[in-house]
Amino acid sequence: MKFDNTLFFLLAVSEFDQKNMAQSTKEDIKSAVEALAEYYDEKGQGYDVFIPLIGTGMSRANISNQESYDIIKNTLLNNKDKLQGKINIVILPTVIDEIQI
Repeated sequence: MKFDNTLFFLLAVSEFDQKNMAQSTKEDIKSAVEALAEYYDEKGQGYDVFIPLIGTGMSRANISNQESYDIIKNTLLNNKDKLQGKINIVILPTVIDEIQI
């Protein structure tokens, strides 16, 4: 989706169980970020990427903000050959004190 000179990639992380409840794991988050890197490699055109912490809330992955940051950072570093633009991990001001960068 493109809006006002910004290109958005929507990233699905969770799957739904029999009760229609979202569920995900650390591995699901890692796989989603890897898939984002693959897709960005093909379609990103060198645009900067802004990715928020994921898996810390309604996905029920039960990970901390620090764990989310580490998964995203390490996955992107392992796929840096696919990333031509500037990569930004977005951390909300309300949780910045929880993150060791």
